[in-house]
Amino acid sequence: MKSQIFMQRSIAFTLAAALVASALILAPSAQSSAATQLQGRITVMTWNLSDGANLAPLAAATTAPQLFAAVGAAYNGIVATNFTERAEAIAKQIEIKSPDMIGVQEAILLRTQTPADGPATPATDVTFDYLQILLDSMEERGLHYHVAVEQTGTDIEAPGLFSTGLMDVRLTDRDAILVRDDLENFSISNESGGNFAAKLSLPTAVGPIALPKSWVSVEVTFTSGAQA
Repeated sequence: MKSQIFMQRSIAFTLAAALVASALILAPSAQSSAATQLQGRITVMTWNLSDGANLAPLAAATTAPQLFAAVGAAYNGIVATNFTERAEAIAKQIEIKSPDMIGVQEAILLRTQTPADGPATPATDVTFDYLQILLDSMEERGLHYHVAVEQTGTDIEAPGLFSTGLMDVRLTDRDAILVRDDLENFSISNESGGNFAAKLSLPTAVGPIALPKSWVSVEVTFTSGAQA
């Protein structure tokens, strides 16, 4: 039996009609999760990691200096959300629910560069990698998952104004599906991802910035005589 799991920003997961009633169940423990697998069911979780960025001031900026100040404020806002600590709390919930698959949104990669040159040279110095931080927090709890598919949506870079001067800030937004390493009776295939044709346009002092939105999907095949 085969079904496709599809994840995007507004609709976290959609399953084939045969699985809708049984698959969207958060297992209370690893033991019960294994039991659902034997019944031909798979448990899923979705989590928006929340980048913590406030982009409204970027759109409200009417001059380049205002834009640079807004970028700096957005960066500081992301840092202030302390995702490392939040990831520990998320990993705790994953340990409690023990889902077979996890869809994550706003799994950002935040990078910087000095001296600033805007998007001319892509920033590569990593401040936060939300996806890796979450995986590390899960590993510390003995939760072994891997990234089945990952897709980049928005990838923007602009100078930000800080007390030390200008620094390029690059925000890369990603969606991903994580799968348990010990998943039994199921196989994953046709991992896919892409961007929607429609894009959100953010007006700024230096012109509109397109913000693509991404999607990811996998096909799940039930094996070993599992029953739906």
